[in-house]
Amino acid sequence: MTRFLHRTNLAFFLALVSTVTIVAVVADENDSYQQHHTIVEQGGIVEHHSRNLASATAGVDSRLIAYLGNWEACPTSAQTDQYSHIFIAFAEATCTSTCTIGSPVAICNNAVNPTLVSTWQAAGKKVVLSFGGASMGGSWLKDPNGCWDACVGKESSVVTQLVNIVNNQKFDGVDIDYEYFYNTAARQKFIKDITTGLRANLPVGSILTHAPMDSDMVSGKAYYDILKNVSSSLSFLNVQYYNGITNPVLDGFAAATYSHYKNLVDNIFLGDATKIVFGFCVTECVEWNANSQQAVKVLSDLKGYYPCNGGAFFWDGKDDPSGSWSISVAAAVQPSVGCSKTPLKPLVAAPRQPVKIPSKPIPVLSPKKPVV
Repeated sequence: MTRFLHRTNLAFFLALVSTVTIVAVVADENDSYQQHHTIVEQGGIVEHHSRNLASATAGVDSRLIAYLGNWEACPTSAQTDQYSHIFIAFAEATCTSTCTIGSPVAICNNAVNPTLVSTWQAAGKKVVLSFGGASMGGSWLKDPNGCWDACVGKESSVVTQLVNIVNNQKFDGVDIDYEYFYNTAARQKFIKDITTGLRANLPVGSILTHAPMDSDMVSGKAYYDILKNVSSSLSFLNVQYYNGITNPVLDGFAAATYSHYKNLVDNIFLGDATKIVFGFCVTECVEWNANSQQAVKVLSDLKGYYPCNGGAFFWDGKDDPSGSWSISVAAAVQPSVGCSKTPLKPLVAAPRQPVKIPSKPIPVLSPKKPVV
């Protein structure tokens, strides 16, 4: 169940009826949901209840993306029914001079499971390969000697290897999870060249994303500037709003995150909020953790400013047994599926509060077990 505060005048309508049931179908070649909606007035607040009548499918807005650790147990259908996109984490490169990316890539339970990919795709999901992750090195390390450095200067090889994996395992695209240092020209060139190289060489229509930490997506930082310059190559951006400088769960979207989010929308994607996917961590990120009710509150506040946005992602699938986290979050996201076809106006004015930035951000490393 989720609650939305509608600021349109429904007084006359609600004077005639106290409860109205509406069945709506939003469908096209890219997205298809069926929702059952009930509008009820209680104490002057209009509640909008939704439940899924069909499995979520991938579209160009209002996504619910699950990252699945491929060393963990395979998800159940109760989980995947809620997801529009499934990101397989991770493909990793060796720390040797060859920068060899292990393949074939396990899907879940340390196994390749090719039938799962085709089954999810047949249900309308997009299955994307995530490359990198914390195990390849993090910017919080004192000694910058992560496995990413073994690949710097080998951009063409990285692109070729990833494209081959996508083609061989029938993935729908690539996500770049780069959480490492970018303080040299060579590292910056690496980020730029693998992004543009993948866009040029992946099959037409493939998804291509990055999953940066919020602390890296600040004007003037090199990673931010790179993604701004290559934004035409990106399908969308998965921003980790749990790994550094903002805490929307504790401080609220308006006070903690609105200015950061708005800057990405306006200056990287020229006002298109469907290109920003809001990231949550469920259990592994200490004070940044978001249970389902907290995530719904953040997303509801986000919709007040950006009624049509890119949706949400979460880390990771093991924390969603039987859809315990995703069912209510999907109910908050799904009613706006297809909204990019009919733009909506914001319900509330932009807040004036500054972004709250801790004096010493402490990124949180998600534990990672190696794929065997």
